[in-house]
Amino acid sequence: ILGKGKTGSRSLNETEARLQLAYGAAGMGTWDWDVTSGNLYWNDRQFELFDLPKSPGPIHIESAIARIHPDDRERVITANAISVGDNQPFREEFRVISENGDVRWLSGRGNTLNHDEDGRPKSLTGVNYDITERKNLELHLVQSNLILEARVAERTRDLEQEMRERQKTQEALSHSQRIELIG
Repeated sequence: ILGKGKTGSRSLNETEARLQLAYGAAGMGTWDWDVTSGNLYWNDRQFELFDLPKSPGPIHIESAIARIHPDDRERVITANAISVGDNQPFREEFRVISENGDVRWLSGRGNTLNHDEDGRPKSLTGVNYDITERKNLELHLVQSNLILEARVAERTRDLEQEMRERQKTQEALSHSQRIELIG
């Protein structure tokens, strides 16, 4: 039995090491929110994503919320409340503001994993990853589409004007030809 425990422990350690390697390779920050205390347990990458100094212990959720962009804050708080209250997955994209004012977009994904005796979630566990580049590309695409739409609208107006002028010229020419035939 003792040997089996060591094997199980070694297997668990190897699984944890693989998981940490995958998180690191993906640039993911991990978080575990103790709903009762409000404490957050983060890996090092999570502190980097939120531009907060690394803490050897938990930080309070208010420290994380303070970094969330004011325009996104209520939506994220509501999504957290729904995740915990309705035992639903957490899925949000939001911005965080660094100490120097830089804005970074994050995608957060989480689930309730631990529940109390009454079935209420005790914690919400998940990951965040940086989607700033994707959001910047989306913004660039939207801006490019707006420019293109403006150019198409302008060209359409020009062509419509040209067609009206041609139609007037055609009508004048036709009228002139009729007068020559009569006259």
